[in-house]
Amino acid sequence: MTNAISITVTGITNADGSMNNPVQLQATPIAGNVYVAVKGGNQVWKFNPTADAFVADTNFGVGGCVGSTNGTAGTGTNEFNAPYDVAVSPDGGTTSVSVESAQTNAPW
Repeated sequence: MTNAISITVTGITNADGSMNNPVQLQATPIAGNVYVAVKGGNQVWKFNPTADAFVADTNFGVGGCVGSTNGTAGTGTNEFNAPYDVAVSPDGGTTSVSVESAQTNAPW
């Protein structure tokens, strides 16, 4: 038997309520926060758990995400070009993002 988890996420600002190519999800065991690398949107989102869903953490970046607010790739501070992996320390204090264009991990 396979165990499956269904996660409902609210607070996404895209007009159609979707993310553009989410590719990696990481949860922190202590707080239960969920981080999502969104390759097509050049963003990393952070969601906090509620009783029956997850909501965007508005204290994380701009409205719950770090990266481009319009989906374009960037090379500046807190900008990504095709992030494909996100790793978070168990306490949520350190986040690392792997980006396709640089083939590196960028901690922040």
